[in-house]
Amino acid sequence: YVYDRMEQYQEALRYYEKARMYAADSATMGLVLGKIGIAYDELQLYDSAIYYNSLAILYFENLGMKSNQSLWLSNLGNTYSK
Repeated sequence: YVYDRMEQYQEALRYYEKARMYAADSATMGLVLGKIGIAYDELQLYDSAIYYNSLAILYFENLGMKSNQSLWLSNLGNTYSK
């Protein structure tokens, strides 16, 4: 996340991919996938951003986490608007 905030999105992706291996539960996996989607959005790789944000939404939907689901629906909408 630190690399993401420093706008070093390729490096952020490298660490997010590592985080996927260690995600202990579905909520954490949803967050990691959503962060990957945001990084791809910032890199203007919109197809990948849509894919990962959509996966995050599915995780949150299956968990009944409506606040997280709505956040990533918003992220998805932002990507589509670009």
